[in-house]
Amino acid sequence: LTDPGTVEDSNWMKQYLSAEEIVEVQRRVHDKEAGGSYNTDAVKFCKKCDIYRPPRAMHCKQCQKCVHRMDHHCPWVQNCVGAANTKFFVLFLTYGTITCVYYTFLVTHTIMYAFEGQTRKKKAEAAAWIALLLGSAIIVFMLTFMLGGLAGWNIYLITKNQTALENYDLDIGAQKNRRGYGKPSPKKGKTQHRFDRGAYKNVQSVMGLNPLLWLLPVGNPTSELSRGVVG
Repeated sequence: LTDPGTVEDSNWMKQYLSAEEIVEVQRRVHDKEAGGSYNTDAVKFCKKCDIYRPPRAMHCKQCQKCVHRMDHHCPWVQNCVGAANTKFFVLFLTYGTITCVYYTFLVTHTIMYAFEGQTRKKKAEAAAWIALLLGSAIIVFMLTFMLGGLAGWNIYLITKNQTALENYDLDIGAQKNRRGYGKPSPKKGKTQHRFDRGAYKNVQSVMGLNPLLWLLPVGNPTSELSRGVVG
């Protein structure tokens, strides 16, 4: 239910750009040759919201609004994952994974010692509960890999200061050398991300400046770097 970082209006341009730069940006945005391609790294004009959205912002069709540093729209939480709630989304995945692992461990331990010291009648009664626990453990065990995979993937993206959309664009750019998203890297086949500031600063831009609060669902981690208004 947390606001993902809605782009309310175009006033961000006055704060970060000079009058001349605003005119130039607006000209390029409406120039099909210069700004017409799909690219989250450029300022775009959203016809549905009637605003200029900063780099990294995207329009969500489900939420009907533009979101800073939009990663994706998550059907699990019925909300966008953006600059203002990426931290909480990653913590949700991480703690969900830990909970699933803990539950699986408890069920496994219960099943292993369920029949010790029990009479034949008690064992028969316990068998039904064991079957139920075993079925739930299998489901939770599978869920562990799903949540764990998503958590690991999102943590990796945070260390690179990328969204899922940006990572896709970078892969396409590396393969086909198009969209002008990043800039060539010395390593062959790689594209350098414009907003990459090193792992520590990248994590700070999403999780907050204080490392002691990274694992707590508190604070407002939104930064200029995560919102894309600086590059």
